[in-house]
Amino acid sequence: VEISKNNRKRLVTACVYLVEDGLVVKTETPQINTYRKTLLELMLASSPSKTILDMARQYGASKSRFEAERSNCILCGQCVRYCNEIKKANAIGFVGRGIERRVVFLPEIASTVCASCRECFSLCPTGKLASETDGVSFDGLTLEDFLNTGHCV
Repeated sequence: VEISKNNRKRLVTACVYLVEDGLVVKTETPQINTYRKTLLELMLASSPSKTILDMARQYGASKSRFEAERSNCILCGQCVRYCNEIKKANAIGFVGRGIERRVVFLPEIASTVCASCRECFSLCPTGKLASETDGVSFDGLTLEDFLNTGHCV
């Protein structure tokens, strides 16, 4: 979204920006739509799910500009934020930087809390979290087990 306050404008991610007095928020501008189109093209390269395909059509995005990736994780961080901020479990997090960044479960914590919780699975917009952990036992896994898989688990 585009926010403005005191004659200063900038684009921010709506889901993580805190509302404050005097803030003007615009959800549809040519600049926002250009950014959305590019973000959707990037998402299409990693996860051509129905929801993302529908949004891509709406904004005229094409997946041909970017090379397809193997992982369906779009690194939205919803699972990480939910686990850390809502559940206060801190069992899942990001590792790596740049193109090496990925989501992993932290074995010391996941082995005790994830098997009975799994609430973050339904938050995944691509379904990657549930598909990658289907049938996985969190008991007895080491940090190397988590880091060597190259994806969510």
